[in-house]
Amino acid sequence: MMKKLLTYFGLFCLIYFLLVFFFNLAPVREGSAAFFRKNAEATLTTLYPSAFIVTRQHPDEESPYEIQLLYENDATMEEAKRQAKINGQSNLDIELQAYRLHLPAFFLYPLLFLLALIAANPIPLKKKLWNLFLGLLIFLLYTNIRLAFIMYHQFFAKNLGIYKASDFTINLLDNAQFFLTNITANFIVASLVWVIISFDKDKWQNFVEKLVEQPAK
Repeated sequence: MMKKLLTYFGLFCLIYFLLVFFFNLAPVREGSAAFFRKNAEATLTTLYPSAFIVTRQHPDEESPYEIQLLYENDATMEEAKRQAKINGQSNLDIELQAYRLHLPAFFLYPLLFLLALIAANPIPLKKKLWNLFLGLLIFLLYTNIRLAFIMYHQFFAKNLGIYKASDFTINLLDNAQFFLTNITANFIVASLVWVIISFDKDKWQNFVEKLVEQPAK
């Protein structure tokens, strides 16, 4: 049993570090960051139609993994456009609110951790591919939910007047920020997703029994 655990751990480490290396190649960084920005923008603009939300690479950073969410009250943006048109200006005289994301900590490395856990599993290829797809889908959904709560919190933190919420809801969002943005929490969630996806009642029962059984005297 210990030999199997060490083999699994070694294979997991190899896959994880290979994935991290691959996703730090320049073309892959550009593509994965662009995918995340498009996903975040589509998710947030769909959920919050009364807000103006765009994403971009942080202008002060060289890495595409440093991302800015720019946002403002949509009514404020429309008024700025109207004023710019009246004054014959091509640029809007408005400073957008900004929220910064470090993509590896927020999404990428916990996701690669989850995929490596699944890929190292000694299961048939067809089931493994399905689990990889399911894991990616679940973790992306979890990330989008986090983004939604973080942005909702930002609306109130910056007093944009877009949506209304009770004091209880605002306090709840304040207290949830640590979990929503903490990298350790992301790895814990990734581990839980792996357990749920990989759960096989008979195999887990057999694994636990072998793990706790005492050597015969």
